[in-house]
Amino acid sequence: MKKTTLFKYSRTIHKWAGLVLGIQLLLWITGGLVMSAIPGDKVHGDHLVNREHSKDLPRSAYQYPIESLLKSITGDIKSINYTSLLNQPVYKVRTESGQQWFNAVTGLGVAKLNEAQIRELAQGYYIGGGALVSLNFLEELPQEMGRRKNLWQANFDDMVDTTLYLSPDTGSLIRVRSDIWRFYDFFWMLHIMDYSERSDSHNWMLIIFSAFGTLFSLTGVVLFFQVFKKRDFMWKKRSALRPLKE
Repeated sequence: MKKTTLFKYSRTIHKWAGLVLGIQLLLWITGGLVMSAIPGDKVHGDHLVNREHSKDLPRSAYQYPIESLLKSITGDIKSINYTSLLNQPVYKVRTESGQQWFNAVTGLGVAKLNEAQIRELAQGYYIGGGALVSLNFLEELPQEMGRRKNLWQANFDDMVDTTLYLSPDTGSLIRVRSDIWRFYDFFWMLHIMDYSERSDSHNWMLIIFSAFGTLFSLTGVVLFFQVFKKRDFMWKKRSALRPLKE
């Protein structure tokens, strides 16, 4: 292919690819700036909660033998932790099917917590400057929790509208959401171009726009050799030839 033909086609592709990509490139760049500027711990709300707020108890408080507990659990056990729930000693057991909590004195499974207990736990997790204004058990959760169901939602009236999501069975803190996370998530949505679930970074729209971006970049490289000449980079030589002012 002749150079003139190559440059001609490159200019056409570059022009139309730039038109298609213009706004999305701005969104990609802006989204990248936002996501790199906000620290991850702020996004996940680590500064708003104490995830391990339970009181430390002496080992002597855990009276039920671990050997007996192991016999009562079915499935592969991944970990067993000594912790506390509402200042009572419990064993937190993680298996392939999820987490289970057992009373460390009786060995019995921890019963489902009531609203008052969940309220106490939510206020114990939260270390921000607001107050708990509402506590709701939701079977269907908002988009910010993806496809999860059946959790307690605790809302606080601080500057970033912090929301905690707690397990109804154990009271464990599942997720922290705030306006910082929501702001970040909005730009994440624009960045990956998934406007419904905000989680699929392999969708066709992103692939198509990425292909246009590749064409835009490749044609830009081709046009580089037409727009720029060798003399454009000969700074020292050009300065030396320039006449001195009197």
